[in-house]
Amino acid sequence: MTYYASLMGVTMRYLVASFGDPLPWSECKDSWNATCIDSRLAVNMVEGDNATKVSSAELYFVNDVLKEADSIDDGIGSPDWRLVLCLLIPWTCICLTLVKGIKSSGKVAYFLAIFPYVVMLVLLIRACTLEGAGAGMLYFIKPQWDRIFEAKVWYAAVTQVFFSLTVCFGNVMMYSSYNRFTNNVNRDVTVVTILDTLTSMLAGLIVFGVIGHLAHVTNSPDLSKVVRGGGGLAFITYPDAIAKFTFWPQFFAVAFFLMLFVLGIGSIVGMATTIMTVIRDRFPHLKPLLVAIGIAIAGFGIGIIYTTPGGQYLLDFLDFYGASFVALVLAVFEIITFSWIYGVGRLCRDI
Repeated sequence: MTYYASLMGVTMRYLVASFGDPLPWSECKDSWNATCIDSRLAVNMVEGDNATKVSSAELYFVNDVLKEADSIDDGIGSPDWRLVLCLLIPWTCICLTLVKGIKSSGKVAYFLAIFPYVVMLVLLIRACTLEGAGAGMLYFIKPQWDRIFEAKVWYAAVTQVFFSLTVCFGNVMMYSSYNRFTNNVNRDVTVVTILDTLTSMLAGLIVFGVIGHLAHVTNSPDLSKVVRGGGGLAFITYPDAIAKFTFWPQFFAVAFFLMLFVLGIGSIVGMATTIMTVIRDRFPHLKPLLVAIGIAIAGFGIGIIYTTPGGQYLLDFLDFYGASFVALVLAVFEIITFSWIYGVGRLCRDI
């Protein structure tokens, strides 16, 4: 939950910066380095130059937003006050949503289900027009059959599916408790999994289309080394694509980061509501307002450590052990609990 919220804090930082003209990540700064190349350029500016170039979008993310340290050998550093203020905004929204209850988040879902697809379709159209995008998209959809038996490939696939569908995190069971007893579960499961797969494919085409273009303009033959992975990918690849827009780049930047912020808040609200439901079921005398404020304060306090120069290293650590690896552990214990401890027969009688 704090992992998502920290990303929403960075998203808010980008959302505010998106109103600038020109976009702050579209041009290089003298204080960065000589290998920087403007993200707003849509042509290959380094033909005949074997030097590895870095886009201004990546340098803006690392140097201006995160102020990332080279290592955490000397500690994680002091929090950045801009990121702290930006982190306060998502937690305020989460707290207000928790106070309003589950019905308020359900009403917003109608907007959340349509707006992201409009923005992603626009970005996909633009990505398809970029030089080198075809190579990136082909890299995304072309299977590498020689890696089919590698354990880490299956591990990445399983954890991604679990995390994307929030399986084993309690969200599904919490929301299902509000369904009618005769609700068509098979229909819901089919629709959700299909839409989740299509959405992942759509987002992947956009990302790898832009990565293919970045490989072209930076003269990099290896697409896997063009940009950094992890949570920073959304703050490098997508902004780089938007910087190349010649028509209203500020509008599309605001639309994209607003979409990212709203979707992120929706995901965090689901996790926070699960925690709130557990606490209120155990202590029914507690007022919802106090529980919501307590969750928000605790989450905000923990999230401050991610606003430090070494915070990105902690996020990468949490991404692996707290978001990916833990999903498999939770899945195993959940299967054991339902199948052997509670029992399939008892579960069938309940249904």
